[in-house]
Amino acid sequence: MLTYDFQEAQFPQPRKANTFQPTRAKDGFIMIAAVKPNNFEALWRAIGHPEYGTDPRFATGKGRAKIGAR
Repeated sequence: MLTYDFQEAQFPQPRKANTFQPTRAKDGFIMIAAVKPNNFEALWRAIGHPEYGTDPRFATGKGRAKIGAR
């Protein structure tokens, strides 16, 4: 769980934060919670796609959410 999950449980907000969903992996599930730009840079390298770091579709949180919603 991330900090805001605990905060939401204690102090519900009218506007919910974006939450992360489990992603199916070959051997179960994993939660990928890249929050800051450097997290995304490390994620792109870890999955073998460092070029995503310069892809304008992934430059903003809104852009990444739009791609993830497909």
